[in-house]
Amino acid sequence: MCGSGTFLIEAALIATNAAPGLLRNSSTMIGRPPHHIWPFMGWHDYDDWQWQLLLNAAQQRAEQGQHHWNQSGGQLLGNDISKGALELAQKAATKAGMSGVISLHQGHCKDWQPAQTPNMVVANPPWGLRLLPAAAGEESRHGNPSSISGRQRRGGLYQQQQPQQQEPVDDNLMDAWQELSVFLKGQCQGAEAWVLSGNPSVTQHLAMRSCKKRSVSIGGQKTAWLKYEVRRPSKQSADNR
Repeated sequence: MCGSGTFLIEAALIATNAAPGLLRNSSTMIGRPPHHIWPFMGWHDYDDWQWQLLLNAAQQRAEQGQHHWNQSGGQLLGNDISKGALELAQKAATKAGMSGVISLHQGHCKDWQPAQTPNMVVANPPWGLRLLPAAAGEESRHGNPSSISGRQRRGGLYQQQQPQQQEPVDDNLMDAWQELSVFLKGQCQGAEAWVLSGNPSVTQHLAMRSCKKRSVSIGGQKTAWLKYEVRRPSKQSADNR
């Protein structure tokens, strides 16, 4: 359910201490006018020497952060059933310089067995909401019910979205949440899980009780981050297995 890897890449950039916007100075920006990279470069009192000092320091921190992360043995793992989504995630991770930090796996969520028990899980399963097309008959490019949108921390992009409509909870939606439940209870005992949902009627299929809720608006749609503490089985139930 990692999709195109947005959460994974953001987590990797944070974990390696990469400054927000650092990728704007990558090779992908070569040839563009300076003020197209950062607007302040066009200010009359812009000091390129001071900027280069700050930029070099940020790049050094990011390099050291990635080295420390690799030395720590930490892992950022993602799984999705879609080969196409994983190809996008791998491409995005490579572009962000995080391909060596993120590991991807293809398959059903319920069948995934990570080499190590995760201590935190972040998921954005489909919850049956789609964006309405901007015009009649036009296919919305933001129609993925499990995508997250809005302002991107490192790109500074804001995309105003169309209103969303809720679809009936069908078997595919129920299966997705039930598979996530199987994975959490089977592979993530003792972990902390944060799950994004904009449809309370589908969260019940997780068959878990959330312990915290953080409301957030995405494209005008009210959603919530739900926190779950995945319990380890009691000694008695473990003995009965």
